[in-house]
Amino acid sequence: MRISAKQFFYVLLGLNVVMQIASFALVYFFIPVSNAPFIIQYRMFGGGDVFGDRWALFIGPCTALIILVVNAMMAYAVFEKERSFSPMLLGMTAVYQALMLMYSFILIRVNTY
Repeated sequence: MRISAKQFFYVLLGLNVVMQIASFALVYFFIPVSNAPFIIQYRMFGGGDVFGDRWALFIGPCTALIILVVNAMMAYAVFEKERSFSPMLLGMTAVYQALMLMYSFILIRVNTY
């Protein structure tokens, strides 16, 4: 079965959207509601560096959402002209989304244990 460029474009876009939703859901559902400050940035040797409330934990997923929207619009705009650049752009966005998903897991690990 051969997959077309348009189908590959939509598969990559769908993968990015699923990872984005998972990143938001992880932070929203697994971080408990508390008045205590949460660790936003953590250094291995120095411990917690930047602290904030629960909503400050969404800075990472919101940044990833902005990057996803901008890159998806650019990839869609250049799809007809450059069929090889569009999947590459969405592929790099998928790598960034995977990193943000790992960031969400780390936030949960640092702030709940």
